[in-house]
Amino acid sequence: MFTIKNLLVKVLSLFAFVFLLFQLASCMGSYSSSSLKSGLEKAGYTVEENPVIMNLATSKMDGYKSSLYGYKTVDGEENGILILIFDSTDNANKAGSTETGVASETMTLLHNWGRKHAPETDSSVYGVANNIIWAGSSQAKSAAGIF
Repeated sequence: MFTIKNLLVKVLSLFAFVFLLFQLASCMGSYSSSSLKSGLEKAGYTVEENPVIMNLATSKMDGYKSSLYGYKTVDGEENGILILIFDSTDNANKAGSTETGVASETMTLLHNWGRKHAPETDSSVYGVANNIIWAGSSQAKSAAGIF
């Protein structure tokens, strides 16, 4: 027999299920420093943790946790990547947004850095992916496991 109570239970169950799926999707998308570093090292990159980067105002970025710099020479060209790791996707998106002066300066700096450390054939040299901001070559990005 169809009742309002049964309908309400089914609708609430559906909402709970959808909410759970969104929570699982957000957890699965986070990158960790150790997994990024491991992927780079397996591909032959030398990796420095928390390198000193002049003019990069990480102290002004909410939720900034750490950074990685991976590099190697491929076919006579430097091939590298710089990864900024945040505590959440929201903070990475906020730091990667061009709506604030600090972020705009950061994105310009990272874009220029990425262009210098990637082959000229790379059309994309920086971006935001879940809880990280990356800049560098597409080969290093793939090696780190960034999608």
